[in-house]
Amino acid sequence: MKINKNLLFTICLLIIVMTGIVGYSYINGDINSTSTITVTKYDCTQSNLYDRLACMSVMDNVKSKYVSSSTGINYSQVSSDTNGKGLYTFASSAGDTYPIYYYRGNINNNYVKFAGYCWQIVRTTDTGGTKLIYSGEPDGSGHCTATGTGKTAAQTLFNGTGSNSVSYIGYMLGPTYYIQSGSLSDTYLYGNDVNYITDSTDPDYGKYVLQDTTSDTSLLNTHHYTCYNDTGKCSTVSYMYLKGSTTGTHILLTGGDKIEDAVAKFTTNTNSSLAKQAVDNFFANYLIPNITALGHTYSDYLEDTIWCNNRDMETTAQTVELRNNGFLPDGGNLSYATYQNGYRMSQGKINLKCPNKNDSFTKTETTEGNGKLTYPSALITVDEAYLAGKDTADNYLMIGENTWTMSPYRINGQSSIYILAEGNGISGHHVHYTDYIRPMISLNHSQVIASGIGTQDNPYIIN
Repeated sequence: MKINKNLLFTICLLIIVMTGIVGYSYINGDINSTSTITVTKYDCTQSNLYDRLACMSVMDNVKSKYVSSSTGINYSQVSSDTNGKGLYTFASSAGDTYPIYYYRGNINNNYVKFAGYCWQIVRTTDTGGTKLIYSGEPDGSGHCTATGTGKTAAQTLFNGTGSNSVSYIGYMLGPTYYIQSGSLSDTYLYGNDVNYITDSTDPDYGKYVLQDTTSDTSLLNTHHYTCYNDTGKCSTVSYMYLKGSTTGTHILLTGGDKIEDAVAKFTTNTNSSLAKQAVDNFFANYLIPNITALGHTYSDYLEDTIWCNNRDMETTAQTVELRNNGFLPDGGNLSYATYQNGYRMSQGKINLKCPNKNDSFTKTETTEGNGKLTYPSALITVDEAYLAGKDTADNYLMIGENTWTMSPYRINGQSSIYILAEGNGISGHHVHYTDYIRPMISLNHSQVIASGIGTQDNPYIIN
């Protein structure tokens, strides 16, 4: 039988192509029968750091080598050999100009040596940068072997000498509004609004006067204001945002402020937190001199990306995504004062977009960034910690020490911030506790790998 040479050539070519596709799919672990795999590279030797990560990553919403579920990684559960370990593409960003790639689980191949220090890659940014977290000094052989406190840069309070201010959850903060408590009584008056008297001829000049008053403590979800007396008049008024069985927790308001004024003011970025001061100190006194020694400025290497201190309160009903709190004068749940971060984390919902410009910290003001940073450096967020693996020892971020994030946790009786805990969990700490910091930076898209493969003994070298 005569064989058609053109047909034979076509068949052979198809076999070669399909073999390459199957081989690449096997290497990357994306062998789910429902997955669509687009092959554009057959090796991962790119010198550009971002491109190298892109080549090695696996989609996080499909079954793969270390993900047993057909729907991909479950962020409400810890990282493991069946729920994510390695380098992944954040699925919702896959169609973006610069998809987000991130490391997860108990891994040892995300090390970078830059400016004389060791770092670990956390994730990339939507501008093609690469966020790194401080991981100590290299040893005498140039290896990144530091552990525990060796991976930290300093110890500090997050804010204040106490935790009794709602302002203290800010990476930068505004005026201090103090948290106090008082005993409830059905002989006291509670108002759903206040009128501050500014007429100097009025006998109540300089005082708050409660409006639409009641003495029924069951109505405090709508009647938050009180003077803790039976006259309904006071020079400083209390706005109650938490209610216990016999006591109320409130913010003390003065000078005519209402609750909406206080919320707007305590989230302004006037002063640096103690945590920010510690990060800035490391950047100015340690990182800049080392970069200068390379003959460059830090702007040659680092991008001015967003660092998110999400201070948005949960403001809708508990039955939907965000739970209401007592910071709305016309209603609210007075049993728990928390931030959006808390409910979202409990549902395993990751948000890498900062919800508002005021909390989006950058060095230079942009359309999305607030321009309040001294240097392009800050701390990790709780969302990024959940990407890395949640509260488990099988998570490269857990170093056996309490380390600060920059994500507010809650302001019940005291203000607190999420930490990565020494017991390998993610929890909240009062802002006046002393915990460690691990500064973060973001290499810009132009950075290339001079050598290395990303391991502790052979980290990626950025010159």
